[in-house]
Amino acid sequence: MPALKALIVEDDPDDATLIVHRLREAGYELHWNRVDCEPDFLAALDWPLDIILSDFSMPRFNGLRALELLRASGRQVPLILISGTVGEDVAVEAMRIGATDYLLKDRIARLPSAVERALAEKRLQAERLANQRALHKSDQRLRSIVERSMDCIMVVDRQGRIEEMNHAGLAMLQAEKLAALQGRRFVEFVVPAHRGLFDDLQQRALDGAATLATFEISGCRGRSRWLEVQAGPLMDAENRVEAMICITRDVTERQLAEEQIRSQLVELQRWRDVTMGREDRVLALKGEVNGLLAELGRAARYDAVAPPASTGDRGAAT
Repeated sequence: MPALKALIVEDDPDDATLIVHRLREAGYELHWNRVDCEPDFLAALDWPLDIILSDFSMPRFNGLRALELLRASGRQVPLILISGTVGEDVAVEAMRIGATDYLLKDRIARLPSAVERALAEKRLQAERLANQRALHKSDQRLRSIVERSMDCIMVVDRQGRIEEMNHAGLAMLQAEKLAALQGRRFVEFVVPAHRGLFDDLQQRALDGAATLATFEISGCRGRSRWLEVQAGPLMDAENRVEAMICITRDVTERQLAEEQIRSQLVELQRWRDVTMGREDRVLALKGEVNGLLAELGRAARYDAVAPPASTGDRGAAT
């Protein structure tokens, strides 16, 4: 068995020696110290300890007081009470305030198994505490990422109501606090012409599919913005869709730039049509002038312009 650092709270040296004997007999490599008063007990709490074994009643100290001091110190050290006689009500009270176990001195043979259980419980408690700390750290990190994101991250329930939204999302909707938006249906902010797009986006997400849509919204104070929304299902612990999660980017500047480019293209096409038609008419007129000059036996005035077919040629062709 591993080394065991024990604090024995006992006023009788013979009883302490018996405890040490039982644990070493069970295979523990024991490093121990004995105290029998409150000041020495408090000083010993600064040592690295695996377990505390305390007599219930001593002339200058008692086990319940040891439990109170241990709990007040914040140390996570299992404490087993050992007593010559203890009533059931006292034992229950001891367990309530933090005793890991209690033993009668005439059953000291049970001590090694009680210590083994206490150490196993301590390991489990340490693992739970480590898991809780890791979970808390992960949660804090995730919240920091979400809150510092430049994109809106939003959770919408199955009825389309806003549940969660980060700071970027609040800015997009011109809201100061999440409480002002929670419970409101997000579709209220979508301009009427685009609400069908959002309804389709939400239905696809609730059906389990990821999808993308771009639409216009109007914020709490009337500011219009264009949003590109990536939406997908948010699953619960039983892998059922409980809500929709959206990552939303403000694409107003991009949308305005695209609209400007489209307008410019339309204008360019209009001028092209006008210019091409004018050029064709000019070329036709130059050709007619060259044709008339040819009928008069004179040289063409405009180069690289074919004269129109003569009347005679047209008649022959007919």
